[in-house]
Amino acid sequence: FERALAVLEAYDNVGVVGAGTAQFENDTRIWPAWNAELPYLLYHNTLNTSALVVRREVFLALGQNNPALAYGLEDWAALVQMVAAGVGAVALPAVLFHYRVRTGSMARRLGHVSHLYLYERLVMANRAVVGAWGPELVALVNANGPQYFATRPTEPTALTPPPEWFPAPDAAN
Repeated sequence: FERALAVLEAYDNVGVVGAGTAQFENDTRIWPAWNAELPYLLYHNTLNTSALVVRREVFLALGQNNPALAYGLEDWAALVQMVAAGVGAVALPAVLFHYRVRTGSMARRLGHVSHLYLYERLVMANRAVVGAWGPELVALVNANGPQYFATRPTEPTALTPPPEWFPAPDAAN
């Protein structure tokens, strides 16, 4: 919190500060914070929006949750709205937030169909932004390989290489 406040105090053009997140309890992965700019932010939630420090006036003017996203992704949609309106967002290059991952949480209960619905709602809520960044977003998506492999950083990835690609070091060496 102190590091985020220092950034907000030092830079008037920054309204949102995030940091990397260490998960605990039912998951121990790290969600790194990176490049909170368009079009990256449309492709993926580059800041764990559970860990943001936002200027009060920015949140009240632009960061209110969209009722169409009441079941999830509302914080990501709010971040997209703020950045699209010209609010500067900074990703601190450190893990400064700890996030409890509960097995029965709202986010963990969402299935594939629910996520597709919420992504559609996020796009519809930010239609002008998606349209303005469409060509760049398509280039970004295609540059990173087939998107049926894409996933959230907090979920196991389909791109995890098989164990035989990385055999254990030989004990004799």
